[in-house]
Amino acid sequence: MNWMCFCLNVMFLLESVLGILPAPLNVSVHSVNFLHILHWDPGPATPPGVQYKVFSRLSGETEKKTQNGYMTTATSLQLKLDKYKYYFTVQAFYNGTWSPESEEVSFSPFEQTLIGPPKVTVTECGNCIQINISLPEADKSSGIPNNDIMAIYKAKFRVLWKKSNKTEEVYKTQARSVKINNLEKGKQYCVQIQTEITMNKNTEPSTWVCTTTSIAELDRDGPHACQISASRGNEP
Repeated sequence: MNWMCFCLNVMFLLESVLGILPAPLNVSVHSVNFLHILHWDPGPATPPGVQYKVFSRLSGETEKKTQNGYMTTATSLQLKLDKYKYYFTVQAFYNGTWSPESEEVSFSPFEQTLIGPPKVTVTECGNCIQINISLPEADKSSGIPNNDIMAIYKAKFRVLWKKSNKTEEVYKTQARSVKINNLEKGKQYCVQIQTEITMNKNTEPSTWVCTTTSIAELDRDGPHACQISASRGNEP
């Protein structure tokens, strides 16, 4: 350990004496609902006021392009990307000197962006509950038509529901409206929705949303609701 510390100190000293500007470190892309932010850390002993330039290339290509047409003193940059796979590097500039480029990091927007939890509303309808589901909107900078994430993915929803603390039931559906019938009256039921997307496994589930069935039996069928019978215990 002491030998490693000695080597690091020698390296930092050489960089200072020879005027070598260290490359940026820990380059990564943080992406939620198609809002893509590239982050990086200054290299060790980086002086204050250093500027950065971001380079990108497409998968299968060798030519690099500047992702930002200017240099920035910030250590993050919002990216505007299409559906391709990209590779990014960051380079520092200070006092007429360029650093080596950072290690290259890859990112594929449609496969790697994190899809946030679906929005879920649950209402009672007598001895049934009505569940309405919608995915979050894509960031406005994404260029996705109407910011509609559902329109670009053929998403399925895992519907988990349970009464009080009993074992939960699971169904899969592509419907945005689900009705679970044949429930006990006057009981609390809780629902959680998990999003399943074939080309993107980075999805977050909703929180558990609860409602209590009423004593009186009602019928509030939605015109496009998926019907699930609690007594059958099978997928729709």
